[in-house]
Parts: sequence; C-alpha cells; structure tokens
Amino acid sequence: MRRHKTSNLLQQNPYPAVGSLSLTGSPEIVEVDKSLTDGPDLTCNQDEINLSELARLMDIENLLSMMNFAAEEINASQKLASSIMDLQQKAAQKHQLRQNQLQSAIGEERIARAAPYFHNKMLLAKARKQIALSAAACAKAADRGETAKTQEQLVKRHGLQVAEYKDAQQKALQLLKGASAPPSWLLRRTSPFFEAEHKHRAHLKELKGAEIRCARQIAKAKSRYQCAMRKLEAMSEAEHCAKNSAAACDGDLAAR
Repeated sequence: MRRHKTSNLLQQNPYPAVGSLSLTGSPEIVEVDKSLTDGPDLTCNQDEINLSELARLMDIENLLSMMNFAAEEINASQKLASSIMDLQQKAAQKHQLRQNQLQSAIGEERIARAAPYFHNKMLLAKARKQIALSAAACAKAADRGETAKTQEQLVKRHGLQVAEYKDAQQKALQLLKGASAPPSWLLRRTSPFFEAEHKHRAHLKELKGAEIRCARQIAKAKSRYQCAMRKLEAMSEAEHCAKNSAAACDGDLAAR
C-alpha cells in the first residue's frame, strides 16, 4: 500500500500531534496528503459548495482531532509512567537504606528469629481482608439475584478463605506457645523492621497499580490514534484511485 505523508510523519514520531484542518482544506501544523484536501474553494457562494466534499473535509477534521487528542493523552501518560518508575526506584533505595540501618541496630539473628511470627501475622491480616471481600461478594450476588451456580461458587470460595484464616490462626498459636516462641521483648524490638517492610510492600503495590492503569491508558490511546490514521490513509488511497480512474477515462475520451 502506498505510504502517504501522514504515515511518513509517523516514521519519525510514532504519535505526533497533528494540525487542525481548516474548512479551506489547509492544515495548520502537519501537512496532510493533498489528495485529502484538494476540493472546491469553500470561500465561494454557499450554494456552489459540494455537500459531499464538505462532509469529507469534516471527516478529515474529526480524524485529525482524534489523533491530536490521542497524541496528547499518550504523551501525558508516558510522562506519568516515567514519574512512577522514578518513584519506584527511589522508594526501593530509601527502603533498602532504612532496612540496613534497622538490621545493624536490631541484629540479623533477632530479626530471623522473629520473622516467622511476623510473616504469619501478615498472612492473618491478608486472610481477614479476603474473608471480608468474599463475604461482601456473596451478599451482593444474593441482592442482585445471581444464578444459584454463581452464588454457590462464591460461597465455596468464601469457605476456603475462612479455612485458610483458621489455619493461619492455628500456626500463630503454635508459634506463641511453642518452646521456640519469640519473647515479647523480641517482638517489640524487631517490630519496626517488619512494619517498615509491610509499609514498603503496600507502597510498591500502589505504585504498581498506577503503572498498570497508566499502561492501559497508553494502549487505548495508541489504538485510537492508529485507527484514525488508518482511516485517513484509506481516504487518501480512495482519493488517489478515484483520480487515477478519472484520468484514465479522460485519456480514453481524448484517444477517441
């Protein structure tokens, strides 16, 4: 397929902002293939305007506006994605420095001894949260009148999560009652290390969610941009074909 000026621009910048096309057919920023804008002089008497030509130019204007809006959204989202990556790197560096300081102050052996207790505590908190979410999902499904199969699946999932929570509870009790149970002073001493770890993971999770949302926005905007670009190219190709056909007809008539 023949490449047109609009697509040639994309070889330099995949998502450039394009100029708005005035009703006279002249672009303000980016030159669109002339075949898309050649047409009657719209400054003449209104009665002489070809309505189909006007509609074509309006379609071009709309497509260029779509490309502009999509390009702006892509650029803004890419800047946001870059900022999120910087925040992730800075957070990781800051956390590592803080953990090194806490390890030196508390002692690696003490941290290792208390780790199973705090790890299980984290599992308990996560299980409680999942139980609350699954219970809410079951209630919502009942209110909406979901199918019996759907409600049964939700109830089953809720039961599994309750079982996981009870299992984590039993492990926590065993850790506290066993001969190797960490003393309360050790838990108080090491808690800053594990609290800092928990906060860091929660922060990274938030940043990861923002990164995923940003990537989705970029993908959607790119899709809109490329769709509008393909439509412009198709219009240009159709215009070239029409002109070639007209020229061939004129040539046949002249030959006769």
